[in-house]
Amino acid sequence: MSGMLEIQLPSGAVFPDWSCVTSPVARATLDAVFEIEQVERRWAGLDGDGERVRRAVLEAYLKAGRAPSVADLGDATGLDNGSLLGLLADLARRDIVVANDDTMIAGAYPFVERSRGHRLVIAGVEINAMCAIDALGAGAMCGEDAVIDSACA
Repeated sequence: MSGMLEIQLPSGAVFPDWSCVTSPVARATLDAVFEIEQVERRWAGLDGDGERVRRAVLEAYLKAGRAPSVADLGDATGLDNGSLLGLLADLARRDIVVANDDTMIAGAYPFVERSRGHRLVIAGVEINAMCAIDALGAGAMCGEDAVIDSACA
């Protein structure tokens, strides 16, 4: 793993899992992408409640194919609306969750509300992906097989 960025999440999970990346060129490319995208800075200091909300958003996409409402997140996390809105704002500032103007969730990598031409089915649920690469990685991220319908210009 030398040189490869790994981030420890409050849940104890580590991402990304580089074990399947065996090509030195691919590893160097991924390292450069993570540096350009400032991945380490975006995730630094994420606390347990922020991670719980992020995971609840992703789990909602996997269950219903869409982002949850704030009320749904409250039910899933036990957090009150004020706390949730603050945590969602922090996740949006970090570019971990995408919010639209009225603070509704518009996406959470790799999933998005509106179609961008990258659709997948995971465990029987249809979900929009942000891009072709997100569609390719979503099944592995979830530990599920995925069927992908995507075209990338």
